[in-house]
Amino acid sequence: MKMKLKLLLIFALFPIFSYAQYLKFSMGPSYSSMKKNDNSVLQKNRTGINFQVGFDYFEHRFYYISSELGYIETGGRDNILLAGDSYDNRYISLKLSNIHVNTTFRCKIDTKNKFNLFLGLGPKLDYQFSPKYDSNINEISYYEFPSNKLLFGVKMVAGVQYELKNSKLGLEYSYVQNFTKSNSFLKNNYNLIDFVFALRIF
Repeated sequence: MKMKLKLLLIFALFPIFSYAQYLKFSMGPSYSSMKKNDNSVLQKNRTGINFQVGFDYFEHRFYYISSELGYIETGGRDNILLAGDSYDNRYISLKLSNIHVNTTFRCKIDTKNKFNLFLGLGPKLDYQFSPKYDSNINEISYYEFPSNKLLFGVKMVAGVQYELKNSKLGLEYSYVQNFTKSNSFLKNNYNLIDFVFALRIF
């Protein structure tokens, strides 16, 4: 499994080093919850952290390709009603750590000034590890989350960039949908809404 992950990362990141034109750093909050399915717990958004480094290449007036590698926290939270207890006094929160890799094809909308709008779409791969529960329900606090390790999905992104002399500043909104379930036992997927601030340098 470790060798397979290394090969996938090398395959995904190879074009970055071969044709890179811009070096990019991004960071910001992530908002995620477990997708509604057979189990209704963890439906509320959980806020986490997100930071990524990447490269943009094949830069053209109307399009470019972007690849990123980073760390994203996902999961979900909820309140649970137990007999004889107040609804707000019982909570459960699940944090999932992810090594995140994606490559998106992005179309630029030329505004004929220093601001450019763009839309992008492409595949992503998450390596999920270190699941952690936080709850004031003792039975859940010590429950082990049997998570899947590799999560395949798609990333959709929209944003705006401001061009400087040798760099660009940008703000991106990303939505990530998983095709692979986070947990085969719970039969849940998670959705990620990702706001980032990006700096791209020649």
